[in-house]
Amino acid sequence: MLLKYFFSTLFITVAILSLYGQSGTLLISTITPNSNQIIIAADSRGVYYETDNHSIPPIAYADSFCKIFHFKQFVIAVSGANGIGKKYFRDIISSYNKTSFKDASLHKTLIDFIRYLDKNYPVDSFPERKINTFFVGGYVDNKPQIIGYNSVDKSFLIQYRGTMFSDTNVLKYGENPYLKGNTVYQKIENIIYDFAVGENKTYSIGGPISIICITPGNNIRWQQNDFSRWPYKTMKDFYEAVKNDMVKMTYLVPNGKQRLLKVMRH
Repeated sequence: MLLKYFFSTLFITVAILSLYGQSGTLLISTITPNSNQIIIAADSRGVYYETDNHSIPPIAYADSFCKIFHFKQFVIAVSGANGIGKKYFRDIISSYNKTSFKDASLHKTLIDFIRYLDKNYPVDSFPERKINTFFVGGYVDNKPQIIGYNSVDKSFLIQYRGTMFSDTNVLKYGENPYLKGNTVYQKIENIIYDFAVGENKTYSIGGPISIICITPGNNIRWQQNDFSRWPYKTMKDFYEAVKNDMVKMTYLVPNGKQRLLKVMRH
């Protein structure tokens, strides 16, 4: 049964939305039963809200946002805000990777990264940090591990088998007997799409699904949709691209482009 295969354990996060996008992101991280690989998957939809009242649907979204990154010798996936201040997580994590810290422990590396964020992007000045969840995967002493960190309550969860995911409601969709897909990657992809439809989250979860694989020795391979080569170096660059219709945006409200540009200027 697919449910038994994937969802033997849970990582529960609190669903808090953000003006900065990615609020509906669904992350899945699993250690395959034979431990030959760790799989980390995420959707690629970034959403934008007009106000902090996120009971109102978003005003726009775009796809192909990168949410999975190389993280020292490991891999990290990010849900919640797609950046801090004026920087995307791609740039923040890239800068962290250049620091002198080096440790074979997945847990210690993630703790050091949180400290790095606390030092350079304190929560009091960057409240968007409060809603991020991080999934990290890699091999330590040739044994697979996945770790989740929830910024809401600052909790860690370490697993040596099974699956983590960022919303427990996904359990309902893993048991779908009609789930399509001949490979584990196709099944994960379809679970994410089924979850988005079933939970009425298609505005905030969707787009091409990114999947990355980690094998013993921390060999990393993109299985599909490597969006890490983001063409916009800064959020200002992205703003200009939206302004000049260089980005495919889906607007969900009247005068959506004008309203989005106003939000992005803040």
